[in-house]
Amino acid sequence: MTSGSVATLALTDALPASTALLVLGLSEVSVPFKGGTLVPSPDLIIPNLPVDGAGTLTIPIPLPDPLPGGAHRYFQLFVVDGGAPHGLSASNGIVCTTI
Repeated sequence: MTSGSVATLALTDALPASTALLVLGLSEVSVPFKGGTLVPSPDLIIPNLPVDGAGTLTIPIPLPDPLPGGAHRYFQLFVVDGGAPHGLSASNGIVCTTI
């Protein structure tokens, strides 16, 4: 990630026409959650993000300027899915580092 730019977070193969919530953290916690693992600390949660009919969701993430090099941000999406354990399907958790 580059300070002052816009990063893009993309989810694919989710339940079509569902909703997701984005968890953004400043650190990694990797704790059990709803039958999976919550990777980021839940510092910011953005609910009700629409997954399209193809099962994709693209989220632009504007990055502040200045943002120091080497800063880590952790992201993970949870999709509302009645067929999943506890009603949620988790994406992989990712870490992004500023350069």
